[in-house]
Amino acid sequence: MAAQQRVLALDISGSRARLAVIDAGGELGRRAEVPNRGGQAQSYWPAVRAAAEDLAHGLAAVGISFGGPVDRAGQILSIHVDGWSGIDPAAELGAQLGVPAVIENDANCGAVGEARFGRWGAVDSLVFLTCSTGIGGGIYSAGHLLRGARGLAGELGHLCVDPNGLSCPCGSRGCLEAMCSGTAIARRATAALSAS
Repeated sequence: MAAQQRVLALDISGSRARLAVIDAGGELGRRAEVPNRGGQAQSYWPAVRAAAEDLAHGLAAVGISFGGPVDRAGQILSIHVDGWSGIDPAAELGAQLGVPAVIENDANCGAVGEARFGRWGAVDSLVFLTCSTGIGGGIYSAGHLLRGARGLAGELGHLCVDPNGLSCPCGSRGCLEAMCSGTAIARRATAALSAS
């Protein structure tokens, strides 16, 4: 496959960053993973940039999936992944690698991917839900991703399911994410095991 048809896909989550080169046919090429052991962007962003540089030969573009809210201008509005204030991954990687780079919320990326290439073939509309460290959602309707005025459409993790529930890093109480995410389930399991 011609080099100009390859893109670097980068998935940034609270626990790790995964990188892969993908050709126009959707075939995965070289890959890398960078763990986030420090819990903050500053602790692993330089290593992510180095891994991207290592994979960057002959790319046409970079697409970044971020595990938190991203506004329409591509600015991170993260409420649970610390340390991203002042870091613009798309601008930094685009400049570093000399190719266009874009960033989008991970659940929105999942919604678009599922709508276009999912199990049922191309579909016109769907709601995509992801549950991992946090909970997110993406809404794809009439062939378009719905972002909302601030890029928060589909952010289902911060719907209040119990006004008297656990506190959430977003500042609210009883959010779906605070009650049901992988992090919340692990916290409750640890507490239950400690109590027994």
